[in-house]
Amino acid sequence: MIIILQQFKTMRTLLSLIILACAMPLRAQSAAPRTTRTLFNNPADSITGGYFAFSGGGTTLFGENAVFYGGRLGLGIGHRIAFGLAGYGLANPLRNAFYDTYRAENDRPVPDDLAFRAGYGGLFVEPIIGDHRLVHVSFPITIGAGGAGYGYRTNDGRYSRIVRTDAQAFFFVEPSVEVELNIVPNVRLAVGGAYLLTTDLDIPATDADILRRPMLRVSLKAGQF
Repeated sequence: MIIILQQFKTMRTLLSLIILACAMPLRAQSAAPRTTRTLFNNPADSITGGYFAFSGGGTTLFGENAVFYGGRLGLGIGHRIAFGLAGYGLANPLRNAFYDTYRAENDRPVPDDLAFRAGYGGLFVEPIIGDHRLVHVSFPITIGAGGAGYGYRTNDGRYSRIVRTDAQAFFFVEPSVEVELNIVPNVRLAVGGAYLLTTDLDIPATDADILRRPMLRVSLKAGQF
């Protein structure tokens, strides 16, 4: 009888220890406040900064040098990816002799400053590799819409405006690769290349793929990285 009572006391002690061990994590969980992970409080995937980039790019159109100016405004997430808005425009409108001939043959005026103009913009996503290193790479991809066409400038004495003759909108995707140099903590220099892919243009005397071409680009970035 004494042996049975001793075994019962031993089992009761073990059972009490097991219940206590199970209850301790539950008490710890209830004591600690519950935090839901979001884009702003997860250390690995939080917004870590933002930047503005002024960009200049070069390519060829109609056998001449073409310069595109523009920029990007983006937010960085976890030093691994950035996203935001981007836009570029043709800085030096170019003449197209074939378009001038087309207008002349159709008894339309050919103003002295009649030239081809283009611009495009949209959303970009930029994966970044080795953000903390002195030299690293990024892969911006921009998707959106733009417009291209011909026009000339007119002045009525008070205001100057562009008169469009033939123009069309288009959609585009522009993948690119950039090699970045960290100059100072808040300034970076990026040099790379891009390829502009657009839908076909339907403009008289102009190739449908006139804007589909590679482009060299240099960007100066400033912000919190």
